[in-house]
Amino acid sequence: MDFRGDADCVEKVAKSGLDVFAHNIETVEELQNVVRDHRANFRQSLDVLMMAKEYAPVGTLTKTSIMLGCGETPDQVVKTMEKGFRYVASGPMVRSSYKAGEFYIKSMIESDRAASPSKLT
Repeated sequence: MDFRGDADCVEKVAKSGLDVFAHNIETVEELQNVVRDHRANFRQSLDVLMMAKEYAPVGTLTKTSIMLGCGETPDQVVKTMEKGFRYVASGPMVRSSYKAGEFYIKSMIESDRAASPSKLT
């Protein structure tokens, strides 16, 4: 959910103590009107992800996903990927809950926690 870009809502969730803030871009910018609900758009999704990074505590991961095979060109995919990423789960019929992706995120969280132990313990 992108909260229609409402910064107060994004801030509240980002500061809630979550480990991962997830919001899907869904597809390349040029296909947004074809693939996505008309209430969402590429720029708004990027803004939500950037706000989440700004508001969330250091070490909170942000996650997004795009689908391929909707008519995008290779150049459009590269342009979208240039926004930055650390991991790709790729394959025929890969679901957003793909286990390798879940394992990767879990390992990133555990690694970050090990590198900076909580002051509460």
